[in-house]
Amino acid sequence: MPTSESLIILRDFIYPLLVATAAIWAPLLIGSVILQWWLEYVRKETVAKAKWTMLEIKIPKEVMKSPAALELVLTSMHAETKPPLFTPNVPTKWTKLASEFGKFYAALWLGAWPLWWSLEIASIEGNIYFFARVEPKNRLAVENLFYSQFPQAEITETDDYTKYVPPFKAGNGWDLRGCEYKLKETFDGDKKEAGDKKLKMPVDALPIKTYIEYGLNDAFNLEEEQKIDPLVSLLQVMGALGQGEQAWVQIVIQGSWARFENPNLEKRGEKPFVFWQDVGKYYIDDVILKPWRGFIIKPVPAKAEKKDKLSGEVTQEAQDEVKGVQDTGFKNVPEREKGKLESTERNMQKPGYDTGIRIVYLGYGASFKVGRLGELKGAFKQFNAANLNSFEVTNGTDDGFDFPWQDYKDLRKLNNREKMFKRYVKREFFYPPEMGATLALKKVIDAPLVKGTLKPPEISVLTTEELATIFHFPGTVARTSGLTRVEAQKAEPPSNLPI
Repeated sequence: MPTSESLIILRDFIYPLLVATAAIWAPLLIGSVILQWWLEYVRKETVAKAKWTMLEIKIPKEVMKSPAALELVLTSMHAETKPPLFTPNVPTKWTKLASEFGKFYAALWLGAWPLWWSLEIASIEGNIYFFARVEPKNRLAVENLFYSQFPQAEITETDDYTKYVPPFKAGNGWDLRGCEYKLKETFDGDKKEAGDKKLKMPVDALPIKTYIEYGLNDAFNLEEEQKIDPLVSLLQVMGALGQGEQAWVQIVIQGSWARFENPNLEKRGEKPFVFWQDVGKYYIDDVILKPWRGFIIKPVPAKAEKKDKLSGEVTQEAQDEVKGVQDTGFKNVPEREKGKLESTERNMQKPGYDTGIRIVYLGYGASFKVGRLGELKGAFKQFNAANLNSFEVTNGTDDGFDFPWQDYKDLRKLNNREKMFKRYVKREFFYPPEMGATLALKKVIDAPLVKGTLKPPEISVLTTEELATIFHFPGTVARTSGLTRVEAQKAEPPSNLPI
């Protein structure tokens, strides 16, 4: 309960001060809210008007190349994202309005927002298809890149397969389960201030178990029966679906940019946000190697003022009295840490994509099987490495409800499933963020009984090597019957045909 003194201060000082200065702070507050809503509106309008092309990629009957071929495609497509002004983690200074008018115009009026593309695998009643969803202006470039590595493939424009399933809602005959993935490993950065908790940082530079660890980079020296392809487990589950069942996997990507808070407290003021490679370097120095760094005390050269005035040489007396600490390097680093160091450094040398991964399983009527999503999740564990990084499930549609009273008549689960379906159809990972004013309004009007538990989608940085591990064209080691391949190889006509 407030004391009488505090009420007097509120009545006689704070309230009159607010009224007297309202002409200053009220327009600023209202203008800030209006700016947030305007930015959100104009950006979403820009994204909603964006055109997309869905390309179906029929893989060759025989794929002799390793996933490194797909990695080359991803490397060629990579470009660093340049987010517009008024984006979180992007410094915006109104003092530069005149010199950077074009950027302000694009951000405030045109609603400039960087788009993305996606790699997708879909199983329609056990028939497996590979897709790439791109902007129409990039179609030719993407086709040429795929053909350069897989000349026997067939790439055709097709409809978005999600349009053949009606929007999910209770009572339409379909049931749905889904989840999203992000990288799991984190570490503690420097404290923000004395007494604050340490900054929890994702260490996306630490890789998952890639095709190189599985030995697929040496595919030419292996028979098909000897190859261990981690993607085969996922394709096997997807190929086992029956009539009325569908499973969709989408990997939405965008060139990574400097969006990570600087883990180094000393440099945070000068450079508040850094790239994922900078976080990786800090992780290597401060987490992997720091416990094994050795030091010895030994003489070091004296300062200039302690040199002999005639000869200019350092006197013996000065050498004896001046001592210092010299780094002797890293001693006795365990093999486990050496392997982690090598994998992390190799990963940091490759282009990185901001990546969002989402899985959806649908079934119509009695065809729906509750355990299917669990099987898909189990297949994704093939990419996890105990000593490196792994995928972590986030935003499960049915997660977080342990007791019946937490979700009356499954209303909150249904809310989650509807949102998950919409997110998948919109490929929603890099959509313009909702501003603070919108979020505050939603908290007020959201009904507690039906309020879902899905959080905003989370993204991680995956390099081209990691992406090529979870999306590539398998060889005949994948004997899944539903895997659609080109029926016959293409060849040039004989030169001696009559004209």
